[in-house]
Amino acid sequence: MSTVSPDSNEGNSYMRLVDQTAGHSLVDPRNSTSNASNHWHATSSPTGDEIGCGSLNISMINTWAILRGFMRFDLSSLSGTITSAKFKFYNDTQNGLMNDGDKFYLVGGTFGGSITVADYSNITNRPSSGTYAGTSVRTYTSAVEINISAGGAPQLFEVSLTSEAITDINSAVGSGNFDVVMVSEEDYLSDFSGLLDNNIQIQGCDICGADGYTSGEACYNKGPVLELSTGYGNKVYNISAISTINGISSGGISKVNEV
Repeated sequence: MSTVSPDSNEGNSYMRLVDQTAGHSLVDPRNSTSNASNHWHATSSPTGDEIGCGSLNISMINTWAILRGFMRFDLSSLSGTITSAKFKFYNDTQNGLMNDGDKFYLVGGTFGGSITVADYSNITNRPSSGTYAGTSVRTYTSAVEINISAGGAPQLFEVSLTSEAITDINSAVGSGNFDVVMVSEEDYLSDFSGLLDNNIQIQGCDICGADGYTSGEACYNKGPVLELSTGYGNKVYNISAISTINGISSGGISKVNEV
């Protein structure tokens, strides 16, 4: 089993903002390919802040915003075939406006080099509009819910990754990076009907970031990781040239086929 953290300084969050008074809606920052901005953890000056995603209605300054999180895992030093994978993370506890029953997805990204603000729209196979569900977007998790009150100690979450994620991980093993984008459920589905018209209304999730925290901070040493497993699973086929098999259990010799 291998555990891999995001590359140093490669756990980041960026948002795109648009003016509400210009006739825009939340689908405009979601679907646009320009005008994203640094937010929380800029690559040029890492602070250890949380990695987050969400949708924001900041009506006091007439602004819609979509926030996405970005992680790059270097798998070039690994070998073998990955058979299962988990994404393990701790919720951030500082922001009382998020993680209150909100959900996120992990999807595939195509960053190339170090993550920058220019990667905001670099979701692999991203359609120009509409939901990502049922499309060619590489979906690595089902909806992940965080429902934690602000304050207190961060709690550990473990999420099993999909077969699409396993395929992409194995493509990166020994040679490259596994790029991941964290998007809110509203962003994934292109459905912002729950974002109400308050002064600041936020739907989204925060998790502890990858680096930069100091001892004593709640998220210290609690950055996200991939937990990768190798193995053959429960079935072995086409065994040949074996004269004796000892210690068979769970049903006996009838369970061993094609010997």
